[in-house]
Amino acid sequence: MDKSRKKTAGSRGEEFYSRVKKYILENKMTDPGESVAAGISGGADSLCLFMILLRISAELGIHLHAVHVHHGLRESAEGDLRFVEDLCRRYDVPCTCIRADAAARAKVWRTGVEEAGRRIRYEAFEQVRASLERERGTPCRIAVAHHMEDQAETVLFHLCRGTDLRGAGGMLPVNGNLIRPLLMENRASIEEYLTGQGLSWRVDETNEDTSYTRNYLRREIMPRLSAGVNTASARHLARFADYCAEADRYLEKAAEEALYRCLAPVRGPGVPEVPGIPEGQESAAPGTDAAAGVLVLRIRALEREDPYIRKRVLYRALCTCADSDRSLGAVHVEAADQLCRGQESARLSMPGGVTVFREAGRLLICPEKLFRTEGRLPEEDFYPVSRDAYSWRILDFDGDLAAIPRNKYTKWFDYDKMAVFPDFRTRQAGDYMKLSSGAGKPELMTRKVARVMLDAGVPSRFRDRILFPCRGKEALWIPGIRMGDSCRITPDTKRILEITCALAGMETGQPG
Repeated sequence: MDKSRKKTAGSRGEEFYSRVKKYILENKMTDPGESVAAGISGGADSLCLFMILLRISAELGIHLHAVHVHHGLRESAEGDLRFVEDLCRRYDVPCTCIRADAAARAKVWRTGVEEAGRRIRYEAFEQVRASLERERGTPCRIAVAHHMEDQAETVLFHLCRGTDLRGAGGMLPVNGNLIRPLLMENRASIEEYLTGQGLSWRVDETNEDTSYTRNYLRREIMPRLSAGVNTASARHLARFADYCAEADRYLEKAAEEALYRCLAPVRGPGVPEVPGIPEGQESAAPGTDAAAGVLVLRIRALEREDPYIRKRVLYRALCTCADSDRSLGAVHVEAADQLCRGQESARLSMPGGVTVFREAGRLLICPEKLFRTEGRLPEEDFYPVSRDAYSWRILDFDGDLAAIPRNKYTKWFDYDKMAVFPDFRTRQAGDYMKLSSGAGKPELMTRKVARVMLDAGVPSRFRDRILFPCRGKEALWIPGIRMGDSCRITPDTKRILEITCALAGMETGQPG
């Protein structure tokens, strides 16, 4: 009878291991030759994680490294540390133990002890992960022991605090370098596996303290849901999180496509070219260093998007330029959405060091620090506001039209057509440009400089500061925006006036 029970327990243990291994492989959590830094507290969940990874590391050729964090909060924590050290010594697994004072850190960070402890742990995990990558020259993952009940508690916590689809998706099995191999296993099966292996574990007495929100959900709410609603409540909540995460991934892809549709052409404030965006539509994008420039979205394009997708686009845009997205929420997205439908020249300051402008039919989003550097606004690097930005020279023309520069900030003019050397000044009442009426039409139409600047999306505060070459009331060229057509080079041109505009925010050799 005893042998039969042992065989059954052993069989269940193998089934458990096979499920977890399959989950790891299906979610591509790690590959042969890589390293895994596993967070091991000594409790049942992390001990199970350790034993599973120990076996998988032997089968797949993975380097396992344990990480233990002593938070300095409990006397029994010394016993936890010794337990983990003995465990790693027994199985010949390298281990890094880190001591910290979570209570002191909580005061410095002005947060709760529970949140401070979480932050300390993940900083320690990342420190070890980065060190292993440098030493071994192969990718390294961080493994944590969150399981099904943890997922259910996370979903409930987010729903009760207020969340969106992303929060309802709970914890992901793979999130960057972070992996959760036990996410679809319940606590009972974890403890059964350890018991079947003849292993004991440490117990953290603070897990019984229901003054902590997580413990309250775990000790008070989840048991009542299981007893009074459905015994499989935790599993159903975890499955619900999976469905929400799938829906979120789909909608995030739709939002990314919408973001690219809404990107404004670079006219005035600009950012480095982003591969994959059609010529003339360059702007910042997710993954671009926000400090490089301003993220510019077209208001009309945003208005054409479904309201839900539009808000996700705005959230992505805000997060792209924010120092941290942890403080950005629905209220800030709603404020940006209202700005899209509000008045011109409005400005908002957001958490995470983000500033949002609405001007000239565009929404400009950029890091607040760009507005504080030497008292400058970021557009000053993209518009010529000083005569020092210009240089010029007079050249003979040999008739080769292919030699005409094809970039935004060096232009050739027929010097003989000018009659006089141009003046460099700001706009005045009555200024205009002579522009081509269309292909094959010799007539030139007249357009006011004010209209040209407005159509190009030049912020109103800069329209009276931009210096440009002109003859009389005719503007010959507004750098980065438009060149007039009255003095263009033709095969009959004899002399060239070459004007170059050098700006800090744009490369003079950029095609355009």
